[in-house]
Amino acid sequence: MLYALLKSSGNFTYIDGLLVLGGISACIGYVEGGELSRRMNPRTVMSWTLIISLPFNVAMTWLTYNSEYIDAGAVAWTSFIYLRFFPMFLGFFWYEGLAMGVLLE
Repeated sequence: MLYALLKSSGNFTYIDGLLVLGGISACIGYVEGGELSRRMNPRTVMSWTLIISLPFNVAMTWLTYNSEYIDAGAVAWTSFIYLRFFPMFLGFFWYEGLAMGVLLE
């Protein structure tokens, strides 16, 4: 938060608000996913998470899209692809660990 305040001359911006909402959503999703993994197959939990979040992701992409994003460099696109897919696949194994009770006990 300090970094955001320093970079924006002491004011929070629209993007800062989206970042805070994203962090809160991630916390809620992590806890709920861990709890559900105890009762359901962890792979099913992750799959339903991806399916349920798709409409929200499409809506937020549509609302925040800027045509300049297409002209991003190779590093930006590589980072985007990595951050888009790798954590989802890691989630399949992470929730299986949570379902074993290692972190929730």
